[in-house]
Amino acid sequence: MIKVLAILVLYKRGYQQSNSYISLANQNNAPDWFIVDNSPTPQEFPENSKYLHWPENRGVSTAYKEGANWAKINGYTHILLLDQDTQFIANAWQVYLDAVIQQPSYKIYGPKLKCGDKIISPGKRLLGRTFATKFIPDGEVSLNNYSPINSGLLIDLEFYQNVGGHEESIPLDFSDFAFLSKVRKFNSQLFVIPTICQHSLSSATIDSYETELARFRYYVQGYRAFLKMDGVKASLYFWALIRMLQLTLRHKKVGFFVVLFLKKP
Repeated sequence: MIKVLAILVLYKRGYQQSNSYISLANQNNAPDWFIVDNSPTPQEFPENSKYLHWPENRGVSTAYKEGANWAKINGYTHILLLDQDTQFIANAWQVYLDAVIQQPSYKIYGPKLKCGDKIISPGKRLLGRTFATKFIPDGEVSLNNYSPINSGLLIDLEFYQNVGGHEESIPLDFSDFAFLSKVRKFNSQLFVIPTICQHSLSSATIDSYETELARFRYYVQGYRAFLKMDGVKASLYFWALIRMLQLTLRHKKVGFFVVLFLKKP
C-alpha cells in the first residue's frame, strides 16, 4: 500500500497562500502533510498536519531530511518534496498514484514543471547546469541527461534514506544538484509523470538590490558547498561568474563581486 507524506517548506508565506498546498490538499486521496515553516514568526497550519517552525531558517535540505525521518517513524512508503510555488492541475495527484501503481520499479517520479511556456524540470543537463526545454517525453528518462528540481519529486522513502537524502550543508541553491549527484551513484532513471504543473522560480524575477544580493549569498553558499562535494568545477565556476556579472550589470553595484570573490556568504 502506498502511503505518501508531502513535505512542504514555507518562507514568509502561510500555507493558505502556497500554490503547492492550495492546489493539492483537496484532491482525491491527497497525501498527508509535514510543513516546515522557515519564516521569522510562526503561522497558522492546517489540522491533521505536522508543523515545525524554524525561525533561524535551516533551509530546504534539512527540512526534507527531517520530514523523511518523521515519515519513516510513522510508516510512510514515499515522500513528496514541495516548495511553496508549484501549481498542480485538478487531477494531478491521481496521475501520480497511477504512475506508482503501474510502474512500481522506479524510485523517483516527477512531473513536468513549466515556467511560462518552457519546461524547467526536468531540464536538459549540459556543461554543469540544466536548461529549460520545449519537450520532455513521458515515462523513463536518464538522470544523466535530464535533471529535475526538488519540488514535485515523489521518492521511495527507503531509497531516499539509502542514498543519504539531501546535503544539509547546502540549504537552498544547488540542493537538488547535490541530492541528484548522490542518486546517480545508485540509480540513473527518473519516471516522468504525464502531468504538467506550473512553477514560479525566484531566480526568474527581478527584485531590489538588497533582495537579490541576499539571494546571491545563498547561491554562493550552495555553490561552494557543492564544489567540495562533487560537480564539474570548471563549469560551476563559469556559471557562477556569469550570474555574478548579470546581477552586477543589472544593479550596477559591486556587492555581487564581493560576495563571490571576497567574502564568505
